Amino acid sequence: MSSKNIAITKDLYDTLTRNKIGNESFTDVIYRIMDERKHPSRFFGAWADLTTEEERALEGSISELRGAFTDRRKD
Repeated sequence: MSSKNIAITKDLYDTLTRNKIGNESFTDVIYRIMDERKHPSRFFGAWADLTTEEERALEGSISELRGAFTDRRKD
């Protein structure tokens, strides 16, 4: 496998180091993090702490977006 050198900031290097599991290489850490971003399960429970007022506001926004999308499809 070929490799490339890249420059990253010290704080990103420290973050990658903290995210290493076992003997993972930095490449392995980056691949794992990128793969995790693709899984919808990362959103499970994301809205668990919403108040009733926030839920209603969110539902209203979603309804507005759906309506706007439907209107645009009709044009």
